[in-house]
Amino acid sequence: MSESRHRMTGRYPARSAHGPATPAGALAICRSRLTRAAAGFILFLFAAACSTAGAQGTRAECEAAGGKWGRFGLRQQELCDLPAPDAGKACTDSKDCASACIAPDTAPVASRAEGKCYGRMLLLGTCLKQVRGGVVAPPLCAD
Repeated sequence: MSESRHRMTGRYPARSAHGPATPAGALAICRSRLTRAAAGFILFLFAAACSTAGAQGTRAECEAAGGKWGRFGLRQQELCDLPAPDAGKACTDSKDCASACIAPDTAPVASRAEGKCYGRMLLLGTCLKQVRGGVVAPPLCAD
């Protein structure tokens, strides 16, 4: 009997089927999940930016594929910036392009516009107004 009583009053707070027993415990779980989600999203963005752009591992491979080898971004990473296969194609969303759908320079933010597919695969070091769902988004700086 004393052993079962010890289990119930141990140092860990009791939990119901709906989560932690205290609001502080619930807040800690939410913070932990939010931190993991944010870290996963940042890792996803980094991988997406580097996956196609850095496909060529050396300057020679990059230049042979028609790319520009150089240092890009705040971290000055050596990467290959390949030309986009659909550069200049009309688009209404980045899903329509291999790289990104860029709004005309004169298009105001939040207006409806048709964009053009960006000419390069690497977006690091750029600040561009993209078209998303036919609407011009505020400039996004990728670094």
